Amino acid sequence: MSKIITEIASMSLYTQLQNAKSEEDVKDAYIKALGDKLRQQVYELGVFRA
Repeated sequence: MSKIITEIASMSLYTQLQNAKSEEDVKDAYIKALGDKLRQQVYELGVFRA
């Protein structure tokens, strides 16, 4: 399942980069993607449990 989430996040990053109008938009897209990836890894490790 994590592979699916990663692929969805990648598509989102790809789409955001295609729509970027400035260097700032590119930076924001990468920062968001890195944060999403980190959050996914934390949940997979079971650090946070519901």
